[in-house]
Amino acid sequence: MRAGVDPVADLVNDAGARIYTIADARLRLKESIEHLPVLGLDGYIVKGWTHLLAGWWRLGKTEFLAAVMLPWLRLGLRVLWITEEPPSLWADRADMFDDIYEAVPWDHLTLVDALSASPETLLDIAAAADADVVIADTISEVCGIASLKDDDEVQRALSPWLRRLRDGHRTLIFLGQHRKAAGERGERVLGSVILAAKMDVVLELEQVEGHDRRRKLSVRRRRSQTSPL
Repeated sequence: MRAGVDPVADLVNDAGARIYTIADARLRLKESIEHLPVLGLDGYIVKGWTHLLAGWWRLGKTEFLAAVMLPWLRLGLRVLWITEEPPSLWADRADMFDDIYEAVPWDHLTLVDALSASPETLLDIAAAADADVVIADTISEVCGIASLKDDDEVQRALSPWLRRLRDGHRTLIFLGQHRKAAGERGERVLGSVILAAKMDVVLELEQVEGHDRRRKLSVRRRRSQTSPL
């Protein structure tokens, strides 16, 4: 691989496919395995990888991720958040954060109304955006997955997003739900097993019994593992 050349672009042939050798992969590994901080800790969000954050309805997944995102904005990263929530809620959330935390560079965050366009249009916007992090909240609405339990439907809807956005530069975070049934190692994620299997990292947010405002974050990722937070 030539010095000073984009390590991702250098692997792309004329047809758009990335083709590489083990030597290329090793060079990219040394250069590119980094983490985005989560409450000051590494090991949960891997830069350039795909993530699924799952949890029960109204458990605070969006609030959690929004707070986690603030240091990313201060680091100069640009975030594209495709959201189901209305502008008034985001304005209220920003006001709350401004009262609690040091100044936030909100101009580094771009919000897209997930209910205002088709999944195809949302994907075009995400692919064209100058963003380091792309957040899809929620995965079923943004990607247009009619039935999360249908293997073929999940494959059809999710694959275009991974093909176009998983380029080693952009960090992808999809928000999903938990099913009622108990389970471990991703078994509680609502939907087809394909949904979790396609992700590099599966994060699960759970309430800590007896503590209304305390949450536990568990993670399963490719290769090395990280202790729950």
